[in-house]
Amino acid sequence: MTQTEDLARSPVDTRRSGGGILPERKKEATLPSSVPKPPVGCTLCENAGFVGGVLGDLGAALDEARIYHGQIQEMSSRILTAQEDERKRIARELHDDTAQVITSILVRLRLLERSTEDAAVLKNVEELRELTSGALDSVRRMAMDLRPASLDDLGLLPAIHSYVEQFSHGTSITVWIEAEGLQRRLPRDVELVLYRVFQEALTNVSKHASATTALVQIKRNGNEVTLVIEDDGNGFDPGQPSLTEGSGLGLFGMRERLTLVGGVAEVASEKGKGTRISARVPLAGK
Repeated sequence: MTQTEDLARSPVDTRRSGGGILPERKKEATLPSSVPKPPVGCTLCENAGFVGGVLGDLGAALDEARIYHGQIQEMSSRILTAQEDERKRIARELHDDTAQVITSILVRLRLLERSTEDAAVLKNVEELRELTSGALDSVRRMAMDLRPASLDDLGLLPAIHSYVEQFSHGTSITVWIEAEGLQRRLPRDVELVLYRVFQEALTNVSKHASATTALVQIKRNGNEVTLVIEDDGNGFDPGQPSLTEGSGLGLFGMRERLTLVGGVAEVASEKGKGTRISARVPLAGK
């Protein structure tokens, strides 16, 4: 079930207003911008040379760490780009080749079904047709999960609506969608990253949250776009190193993808009070 409603009418929003704002995840450590200056006393004492040497070594280590950090980010970007290219290629082949072949088989089975009156043959053909139809649905679903055509052709919001419609058919979770300020398309790299964050978050809601409702809110405000996915599920402790099985890598992947477009992710959760994932991406110069 998909709905577009005011935020105040969302079941998730009602929960938040009654239960309070969920605690924010602690900020991750970052490299210091420079080596701190030593106290004046340290520069005048007999160990001034030693202190200077330590600080020099520390500065060199920081420079090297920054180089390695940049190399890791570049490698991560190349890996994710290659992954998306492969997803797109496989999705296209599934849609253009595999799905078309299965569709042809379905047509031939229907023709065979109409051309015979043998009861045994008709029963077998009917079973084959049902199996083939199920296989076609699975192929189309896999192609959409890999890379929905609507994302490239129509943009982020239509792709989200399409995914939620499919998601709602397979689960009992009610998903609410709210959008604002998306009259024109976002940059393609931003759309792709936000779609993957949305997809991963909603998958986690389905697999781990035991939720009944979820809210997807996307808003463009000037030079920034914000995506929020919130559920009323069982939540977790963000401070624990081992989250629900399968979710830790997902959260890490979200942050890695957002880094590539200059974005950040915030995860707020508490056991028994649901989870809220927020992604913010700047659009200045895009």
